[in-house]
Amino acid sequence: MDLEKTIEFIARSQAKAEERANGADKRLDRLEESLLEIDKRLARISESQAKAEERANRADKRLDRLDESLLERDKRLDRFEDSILERDKRLDERDKRLERFKEFIVESQAKAEERANKADERANKADKRLDRLERIVTKLAVTGHRFRNEVRLFHKDVRLFQSEVRQALSETSDKVNALVDTVDKLVRRNGKGRPNG
Repeated sequence: MDLEKTIEFIARSQAKAEERANGADKRLDRLEESLLEIDKRLARISESQAKAEERANRADKRLDRLDESLLERDKRLDRFEDSILERDKRLDERDKRLERFKEFIVESQAKAEERANKADERANKADKRLDRLERIVTKLAVTGHRFRNEVRLFHKDVRLFQSEVRQALSETSDKVNALVDTVDKLVRRNGKGRPNG
């Protein structure tokens, strides 16, 4: 009876650990898709304006640091998955041993509970890390949106300035033409009044 409970407990613990690992993988996939989308948006923003290049460079550096951070977190998650797989192998070996060594049932059950608790703790830590990453991605998206709005306002100001310069040049050209006409008339008038030498 204790053997069946132990085996059932181990199976439940293993299924729970696998379910958490699968959930973490899905969240990482969504996070990677979000990061790829942000990278594309930042690239389009960088191409659309030349004067904001310094800000774009800073954003690229931040993204590089974020990529490095994500790679490090990926490595940690890979190590976490490897440890779960290693635990699964150990649990399989222990299942076989349980059939031969019934006197160690109580000790094996305690070890399995301890491993399950550690897996839960690590899964909780991974969830917290993923939550932090999601907050970072959200902040990056908001910053990119704000940055795009600033670029639009800048372009609008440039177009307004260009329009004002064109208007000023047109007015200046009209005044210069009027001045040339006046000088030309004065020269002609003065030329007629002088006797030929």
